Amino acid sequence: MKKTHKKILGVFGLALVATMTFVATQLPSPDASAITEVKDTLSVRVVGEVASAIFTKPSSGQTLESDQIIGIQYENAGTVKLSLTYTDADGNVTSDIVLWEDDTLDYYAGSIDLPVDLSNYGYGKFLLTLSATDLNGVTLTTDTRLLEYMPTKADFSGDEATGDLIIDLEYDEDEVGKVVVDIYVDGKPVHQVEVESPTKQIRIPASTVDSWGEGDITFVVTTYNKNNQQVYQTEYNFTEIPNTGTGGSGAPDTGGLFQNLNIAREDYLITGLIIFFIFAIVAFGVVARSRKSNRK
Repeated sequence: MKKTHKKILGVFGLALVATMTFVATQLPSPDASAITEVKDTLSVRVVGEVASAIFTKPSSGQTLESDQIIGIQYENAGTVKLSLTYTDADGNVTSDIVLWEDDTLDYYAGSIDLPVDLSNYGYGKFLLTLSATDLNGVTLTTDTRLLEYMPTKADFSGDEATGDLIIDLEYDEDEVGKVVVDIYVDGKPVHQVEVESPTKQIRIPASTVDSWGEGDITFVVTTYNKNNQQVYQTEYNFTEIPNTGTGGSGAPDTGGLFQNLNIAREDYLITGLIIFFIFAIVAFGVVARSRKSNRK
């Protein structure tokens, strides 16, 4: 009977350890674990005479709107200036354009929503810069935003059912005659598609997308007016082909069986060892109790 108990408990304990070890080998690295090193960062705000000004809106990389709202937050500033560096469609640069300046601000802190119409400059890139000056005349450039005003905006997505790549276009049909999209992978041209107004969606089959291979991808969107003259050209850069669902090159990698669980490999190993020792202790207890009963 003693031997039977030992064998049963021993085999059961070893089976549990083997199971936990197998599960642990299927887990992602400890970096993906729920047990991660957490470092608290203490930000100390020093109240002094240093002038500062930051943008609260918009974010960099956005498409310029005809009536753009510029959000500004300032502190310790007697003067705040909003300036512009404009690059037109031909690459010509105009710098130090003062869009707004105020030297009557609350010196301590404040915020402003400033409506600015930049569309009159025409298509191009707009680098907005905020600078703040304290009462001692010290100027500090604190924040920048890069916006772009373009005739055609493109959004990229995938059809999860077919794996096709979908390019949705947004433009004014009265101004745009056609749009050409050139596609490059690692700088190598792989595909070109052309649509005429009023077509506003491009669908590229999954088989075509798969033939491009992997790499950094660039979409160059060129807009032409009704007279077939090039108006503007915009680049969209991605580190990989935008997700095209289950059928295309951008299909997500689901990884191993337990990859999506937020449990570390060490967690399972430690748990397995704990269970093993528990069963070992129980086994010794059963044996000791059996011996004690036999003596009686």
